[in-house]
Amino acid sequence: QARFEQAVRVGAVAFHCDRRERVFERDIRRFGLRGAMSVVLNGVDTALPALPDRGEKATVPTLLYVGRVTASKRVPALLSMVAYLKHEERVIARLQILGTLSHRDRRSLLRRAHRLGVSAQLELLGRQSEEAKRALMISAHLLVMASVREGWGLAVSEAAGCGTPAVVYDVPGLRDSTVDGVTGLLATVNTPRHMARAVAGLLRDSDTYERMRVEGWRRARAMTWDAAAVQACRCLTAAQPAG
Repeated sequence: QARFEQAVRVGAVAFHCDRRERVFERDIRRFGLRGAMSVVLNGVDTALPALPDRGEKATVPTLLYVGRVTASKRVPALLSMVAYLKHEERVIARLQILGTLSHRDRRSLLRRAHRLGVSAQLELLGRQSEEAKRALMISAHLLVMASVREGWGLAVSEAAGCGTPAVVYDVPGLRDSTVDGVTGLLATVNTPRHMARAVAGLLRDSDTYERMRVEGWRRARAMTWDAAAVQACRCLTAAQPAG
């Protein structure tokens, strides 16, 4: 326990040796860190003991964004994506925005939705309790994110633990939390139009969608805080000088 607390204090980074974590390590090294590096994944508090039944999904295609509304999150791009879904893919999807936003951002998103012709499809939910967040993650069909970058993209793993795959931009963090083609999809190009194509394709492919639900849930279930503590302690033990 003491070593784990020390890991938290010094900001020890997660450790896994599969390809995706090596991508994460590459991004970290751009900040100038040298020498051996270990990466320890976050725990996921929302992962359910059993995969929710698909019948618990909303009756209309529902896309969920979880997080703050800031410039780096590119939430307006998600509205444009919903418009492309409607006008080019002929998919009428509801977009739920879950997270803190200012009155100014609320007005801006509502104006943009009106200009794009998707006002009826936008729900600005504000900040909700953890219980409400979990219920929304269970009922949504997909989690969507278009951030400039993320440290990891914890909402992706949280949604996966509730049986909801992700469609996200291919950027640092999101490309680590989303295993492309396994637990979700990375947009082939980081534009609202390409994201809309990915969303529409996955919603129409029932077998692939179900496989991603299962694989994402399994992966999230393995991301426990106990596992993170064990890995962090191993890193600290290995780093201690002999004797």
